[in-house]
Order: sequence, then structure tokens, then C-alpha cells
Amino acid sequence: MMKHKQSEPPKGMEIAGRLACRQERDQYVAYYAKADTMDGALRLGSIAMAFIDGHPDRQDQFIALMKAGIEDMLAGMSGVSGMTRWSDKFEVDETELEGGAGGH
Repeated sequence: MMKHKQSEPPKGMEIAGRLACRQERDQYVAYYAKADTMDGALRLGSIAMAFIDGHPDRQDQFIALMKAGIEDMLAGMSGVSGMTRWSDKFEVDETELEGGAGGH
């Protein structure tokens, strides 16, 4: 397992993105997307809706797993870990709502 240092990120190395999740047919799909658009979003993973429908705890576990993956990905790219900050507040463009997108 690779260890990453915990310190301030290099100057000018702010990455503004979000976890966006939405239902796509019978799957709940997670993407890493820019803060203001789904254009160019990176698909991270999915889970069958049957596994999480009616089980918000399972949905929360899936979201936590996707966040951990994003944190690892960003730490691998920057060489800095422990710098990811998550917000429960987000704005979604109306066109994203058609697919049920939400940011985390």
C-alpha cells in the first residue's frame, strides 16, 4: 500500500470537483465531475438499484466508497493525502436532474 504525505497541497494545485450520483436505468452510477458541469465526468462505479432501493445505509456506504476512491485518486495524482474536503451543499444544473444527478 502506497503511503502519501499529509501536508498542504502545492500552490496553485486546487482541484474543484464533486461526486455526482444518479440513477441510470437499473443502476446507481457515481461520477467524479467538475463543480459546475457533468461534461467530461469520469465514471467511477455503479451498483444495482435493487441493492440500495429501500436501504439508505447501503447507498451511504456506496457513496463513502466512491469518496474514498476519489481521495485515493487525487492523492496519487498530487502526492498529498488528507486534503479532500467534502460538502453536502451543491448546486445541480436542471439538465442534470433529468438523469437524477446529485452532488455529494
